[in-house]
Amino acid sequence: MKKTDLNDTQFWDEKRSTAYPWYTKPSLEYLETLDLKDSVILEYGGGWSTIWWSKVAKNILTIEANKEWFEKISPEMPDNVDMILREVNEGDQNKVDFYTFVPDIDFNIIVVDGILRNECLLHAIKLLSKKGGIIIADNWHQDFVWLSPAAEELMKPYERKIFVQPDHTNHEGNAWKTAIFTIPKL
Repeated sequence: MKKTDLNDTQFWDEKRSTAYPWYTKPSLEYLETLDLKDSVILEYGGGWSTIWWSKVAKNILTIEANKEWFEKISPEMPDNVDMILREVNEGDQNKVDFYTFVPDIDFNIIVVDGILRNECLLHAIKLLSKKGGIIIADNWHQDFVWLSPAAEELMKPYERKIFVQPDHTNHEGNAWKTAIFTIPKL
C-alpha cells in the first residue's frame, strides 16, 4: 500500500513508510507509546494493518476468512508474518472452533477485527488468561459492524480504554471506536 492509496479515514506512518492499522487515531497514538518489539500478535482479520504490526512486533499470526482478500494481501507479507486462510462465513456457528483455533503460542496482543467477533473475543480471553495481555477490538459497539450486548457483557470485567475518532461517525451519528482491553493473568 502506498500513501496515495489511503482514504480520508486512514493514517500513514511516516516513520515506517506504511499505513497504520485502520483503527482510530487516538488508539494509534496510544499504541505508539507501548514497547511492542518483543510482542507476538494474533490478528483475527488481516490486511494492511498486518504489515504495520510486522514492523513493530516480533511475530504475527493472522487468521483471514476471505479467500480473495487473503490472495491479494498474503504476497505482501514479510517473513515474520504467518497468514492462515480459514474460509468461514460471518455467523457460521458450525465453524467457530475451526476459525478461532490457533497453535499453542504465547500471544501478547490479540486483535479482533474480522468475522465472528464475539467468538474471537471469548477465545482471546481464554488465550490471554494464561499470562495476561491486551485485546484490541476495532469498530467497538459500532452499528453495521459490531453492535453486540453480549460482547459488552463479556468484556465488562476487564479494564478498558475506548478510543473515539471524533471526526468520523456513521450514518446514525455514532462515533467510530477502537477498544483496548487489558486481560490479567489468572
